[in-house]
Amino acid sequence: MRKALFAIISPVLAAALLFSACAKPAEQPVIDVTATEAPAPEETAAICGDGYTVEVKTVYYPEGSDKDTARFMLALQLPVFEKTAMNEAITEYEDELNTRITSEQLPLSERTDSFIPNTKVELSVFRAELPQGEYTNIMFTETVSFLEDGESEHARHLIVMDSDGNEQSLASVSGLYSPEDTVAQQIWNIIADDGNYYSDLTQEDIEEHLDLYNGFSVGDEGYTVYLPAGAVADESMGEQEFSFGKSALYPGFVGDVITADEYTQILPMLNAAAAACGPDFASLLMPEGELGPAYCREYWLRGRDSRTVTKNEFLSAYGFPFSHWMPPEENSPGVEFVGDGTVKLTRVTPFYGFQSEDATLKENGILTVTGVLMSGAPGDAGAAAAASASAMFTRLDGEYYLSSFEIM
Repeated sequence: MRKALFAIISPVLAAALLFSACAKPAEQPVIDVTATEAPAPEETAAICGDGYTVEVKTVYYPEGSDKDTARFMLALQLPVFEKTAMNEAITEYEDELNTRITSEQLPLSERTDSFIPNTKVELSVFRAELPQGEYTNIMFTETVSFLEDGESEHARHLIVMDSDGNEQSLASVSGLYSPEDTVAQQIWNIIADDGNYYSDLTQEDIEEHLDLYNGFSVGDEGYTVYLPAGAVADESMGEQEFSFGKSALYPGFVGDVITADEYTQILPMLNAAAAACGPDFASLLMPEGELGPAYCREYWLRGRDSRTVTKNEFLSAYGFPFSHWMPPEENSPGVEFVGDGTVKLTRVTPFYGFQSEDATLKENGILTVTGVLMSGAPGDAGAAAAASASAMFTRLDGEYYLSSFEIM
């Protein structure tokens, strides 16, 4: 276990750092304590926002030093979530940051009488809701200063988590199994005619600098991708960020055959049908037996490991025309009806998804979407095509309803 000398920073500096992470920093007292040698400092967490607190700490390097002898200092903010599973990724980031400082920054630092080279890490937490589910963005903004009057280096590290606390990639959030080409194309479209960027830049150059695990964030309306300084423009311009709507990662037929809003509506049904039918390579033509409850289960899980919904919500997934085959209100794999009117849902089968490729819309309102049944979730290293598949939707009163899902 690594050791470092920790001290809680003063109340004034702590309040200043907390301002960017908390809505009401002035109301959060920070206790000033004596530096002690320990794997972690005494907590001075302040309640900030929904479901998490913020811990402010300083670390002196090398090990065994204090503010009078340290050659490098780290001042950072870390979120502490009530849902403990979400803290694992935070701990990994802190460990990686400590290793990076020790191996890369400490050897280059030279302390003066008036200045300690340092890294400051500011925290921002913001949430987003997409058709696939709810996500928490955790942004660490790092500022590295080696000289008192010199220029600082800036970088960001982002962690995106689902509601279960699982770390997500852009692939897993968007449902696009290989988003790199599409994202690089979107960025290239934005900068192609802008003289502030390298004139000989290609889409392949952009793709080389993408980090679709810790270099993106999720918003209600779309995504933001961050590229390091020097990747697409002169390093003096610093880190670059590019935002685009979620529909930018939709299949090519969206906008021609159906609208982005219509695709957003059918997407949960496509994913639910693939997840329910994939394990047994079954087709959902008349959802009898366990396929019906499995479809409702996957419709509401939406990639989660577990979830609780009301009985009415659970059954509502069986919209027209499946309502004629309403599943019985009895337990089935991953579905438990509880006496209080709720249904507990649990993932019990390997994940299968659907990669849309084409669509046709007939005059009678019948929409057919063809694509590939994928084993594994978007972003999984082992995800692979399993079979061809197609889904048929019926339009009624301006809404699309799934009428069949067939695996070829």
